[in-house]
Amino acid sequence: MLYAHEVILNELAQGLRPVDEGVEWFKGLSEGDRRKVLHALVLFCGQARAQLTRQQ
Repeated sequence: MLYAHEVILNELAQGLRPVDEGVEWFKGLSEGDRRKVLHALVLFCGQARAQLTRQQ
């Protein structure tokens, strides 16, 4: 089961929600909820094996 913030992050990642909407949503969260969202985002990035790449 996904939490509401996980669904929103997923929709943002898929392009189903505009980035501007995501920014406004994030700005409207309490500090505690922002921390939860950022923690979930870190976990998602780890699951996706996101890596930094260098441009040449």
